[in-house]
Amino acid sequence: MILPASKPRRGFTLLELILVVAILALVAAVAIPSFQTWSQGYRLQQGVDVVRTLWVKARTAAMEEGRPYRFMYVLGSGEFRLAPDDFENWPELAGDVTGPNISGAGYPLGLVVQDSLPPGVQFLSPFGEPAGALIFWPDGTAKIYDADGSERPDLVLGLLDSQGSARYLQVRAVTGGASVLNLSGF
Repeated sequence: MILPASKPRRGFTLLELILVVAILALVAAVAIPSFQTWSQGYRLQQGVDVVRTLWVKARTAAMEEGRPYRFMYVLGSGEFRLAPDDFENWPELAGDVTGPNISGAGYPLGLVVQDSLPPGVQFLSPFGEPAGALIFWPDGTAKIYDADGSERPDLVLGLLDSQGSARYLQVRAVTGGASVLNLSGF
């Protein structure tokens, strides 16, 4: 007796579907941790870019407007503030503002930024200096003050992510120029 030819199978068996799902789960288990590491590194780089760009904008605004700009930050957090150095923008500093027109009258509002770094990124002092103030002057220079009022020749400020990776920025007082440093071992 001759049997009729069987029809070709259509669809997938349960075993084939389970095998595909297992392979996808394995690929995801390998890819997700590396994606999270990449994402955290991206946040750190984004923080570096934000701070460096603000420093460049502050220096430029100080030169164009003819008045100093102050940048302050909080170590151990991502909080920072940038504004013209006058009483209207820094009332909590009382006698510490340095602007030539202390009240700020006669000037436009200017560049004012109060923000924070990307999530999981915080400010770090690689050499243990306390947080202070960075002031950009109209002549293009910068002054770096410690919390006690003493002056430093330059500022090295670190940004640290939750994975322990760090990047460092530097401002030179003489030139007011900002750069990213390659430091290791901190």
